[in-house]
Amino acid sequence: GATVLSKQGRNALMVAANYPAAAESVRLLLPKTTNLNQQDAMGNTALMNATQHGASASARLLLDAGADASTVSKPGFTAVHSATT
Repeated sequence: GATVLSKQGRNALMVAANYPAAAESVRLLLPKTTNLNQQDAMGNTALMNATQHGASASARLLLDAGADASTVSKPGFTAVHSATT
């Protein structure tokens, strides 16, 4: 199936990762997501979204599934930067 993206270039996994209470949604979306490191218009990934919004359970699920913590956004940040700010 095709991956549906928002106007900002976000897939469903990236949107779900914004919400700390949505870890179950992230878990369900993981097997259906073709690119864990998909970047939106600003270069953010699902893992970056999770760390920016304090969604630690989702961040752990993403990391366990192989998300790349070293991916760099357009402003030059990684998920590690997001987790520590």
